[in-house]
Amino acid sequence: MADSNPIIIGGGINAGTPFTLGNLVYVSNINPAQLTTLPAQHRLDGSVQITAFANNLGAYPAVTGATETVRIQGGLIVLGAGTDTVQIGRAATAAANQSIVIGATAADGNQVGVVIGFGAAQTNSAGIVIGPGANIGGNAGGSTGIAIGTNASAVNSGSGGGDSLAIGTSAIAKQQDVVIGGSASSNIQNLLGNSNVVIGFAAAVNVGQGAGVAIGSSSAVAAKAGVAVGQAATIGTGINNVAIGQAAKITGAVTGVVVVGQGSVASSAGVIMLGSGAVDLGTGVCQLGAPNTNVTTIVIGQGDTFATPNARVIRFTNASGLNSVAGGLTLIAPLSTGNSTPGGITFQTGVAIGSGSTLQTAATAMQLDGTTTATNTRLLLYTVDTGTVQRVQTITNAAILTLLGLGAGRLLYVPA
Repeated sequence: MADSNPIIIGGGINAGTPFTLGNLVYVSNINPAQLTTLPAQHRLDGSVQITAFANNLGAYPAVTGATETVRIQGGLIVLGAGTDTVQIGRAATAAANQSIVIGATAADGNQVGVVIGFGAAQTNSAGIVIGPGANIGGNAGGSTGIAIGTNASAVNSGSGGGDSLAIGTSAIAKQQDVVIGGSASSNIQNLLGNSNVVIGFAAAVNVGQGAGVAIGSSSAVAAKAGVAVGQAATIGTGINNVAIGQAAKITGAVTGVVVVGQGSVASSAGVIMLGSGAVDLGTGVCQLGAPNTNVTTIVIGQGDTFATPNARVIRFTNASGLNSVAGGLTLIAPLSTGNSTPGGITFQTGVAIGSGSTLQTAATAMQLDGTTTATNTRLLLYTVDTGTVQRVQTITNAAILTLLGLGAGRLLYVPA
């Protein structure tokens, strides 16, 4: 296009003479309604600079029957209020340098960022905001965050910055928190270094200074260092607790509690519960199994079999300090009711067989039972001579006692 053949679209230029440089089309002071008189499509190819559209640009009408309204080929630069900004939308504001703001009434505040969506905004923050009504708010010193979703909010109001992430409709994340899910929230400001993680619809961590974790729809943590994983899993006001499983709960201000299993509920301190539907048995009780988790065998070590299994030790907490007394150990067999035979305790060992890789079978070496028969002991031992388990008996033969110099008393023996 030669300079002697300028192009004027609309009302032309208020002052001066229209001009072109090469294929650059300079378009100024256009009333969009005037363009409707042009046939079919309105195409501007090449580099196009639009400097002064007339009012009410949003009312630009499409031409009836046209497949496209405006095509701009070769790139589009839309300048905002700041340097190197992109600002698109009625009343959109790109005030900070290098910001991108797209959407009616969207605004970037005074920090660099990307803001997309009707009413989306960031205030005193730098970050990414996407979604109608989404926002990032920060302290005067500036903070960063990401808020994605309708009305999602990454609010970094603590001192020293933010770095929070909120994804989901109405998701709310405070300083250094990660919140993912519709209506998920971390509602109390944290100190630096104690961030929360919230994942799931309506999941919530409502504690500051605490590094809480809530994962699962409607899961909730209300205490420091709590971990709730599972739909509707919840932790009350006690600290350092873990609840895993659908509707697993730890209630009250108890501490040091671990609950794993669907529907299991604990309210006592120091409790460990593993099993679906487990019921709290009291302070300091470790429970393995529950009404919905029938545990009949416990295998500890290197799986069911291993080529060279190590020796094993099962022990309990020892005493410490000067002349400290250790507690005793009590083993309780399953208890019967009424006049039914009590449960017993059986100790088994392997029985040697011929050379080979066939696993040995286990046989009883000793039993403890609950017999109430007079003169009986509650101890039964295996004897190699008979190859059977027999009850240990007592004898009161005075001559034997005198011979042995034992005086009055009883002598234990196993019948031959």
